[in-house]
Amino acid sequence: MSRDVSVLSVDPPRGVRLRAAVETCEERLVASWGFDPALPPAVPINPERFLSFTNYPMRALRAGRGGATQFLATVEPAGTVSSCRLLVGSGDAQLDETTCSVMQRRARFEPFEGARRPYVGTVVWMIGD
Repeated sequence: MSRDVSVLSVDPPRGVRLRAAVETCEERLVASWGFDPALPPAVPINPERFLSFTNYPMRALRAGRGGATQFLATVEPAGTVSSCRLLVGSGDAQLDETTCSVMQRRARFEPFEGARRPYVGTVVWMIGD
């Protein structure tokens, strides 16, 4: 039995330039948020425990509302979140507010030396069957 196989090849110089462009873009974005792009991002401790079903806003739950919220947390050297802001809202103010409120209370990160660091995360609020 014979099969045709297609192989994707990337011109190495083009791939290198593309990667460099993405890295430059990311560095500029991190700097625009007020962080040193040379520092690594904060490392979460048990991110699966940041939120639980009990954090789902009751009105949103009863109404069957859900959505995805992307946030930027400012992490202090001790591993706590000092501030949080939305990067992309879910379309539901209650879900968005709860995301940052809970992140500031419950999210923990590995402690580190030096300046504060960013953490970008996404919370998907959804009601299962």
